[in-house]
Amino acid sequence: MMNTLYIFTSAELKSHQLAMLTENDSVLLTQDASYCVSRFVDLKGDKYLLDSCAQARDVKAPAPFKMITDEEFVALVLSHKTNITW
Repeated sequence: MMNTLYIFTSAELKSHQLAMLTENDSVLLTQDASYCVSRFVDLKGDKYLLDSCAQARDVKAPAPFKMITDEEFVALVLSHKTNITW
């Protein structure tokens, strides 16, 4: 089981939120946070972008982001010990 999944929903990111991320954590961008992919590219850990949110906002997933479906989102949540949504 993986550590923490940080689910970002807002484009208004705070520096203390990003400072909490470690290489053992994962990040999922949804809703308006999809616009912020460039702020996460160089951060450690696994990175995901919810496909339906990205398509609705015409956002492309740069490497190392992985586009995931709603079904994969559920599996991702269940594979982590802790989930934090901002």
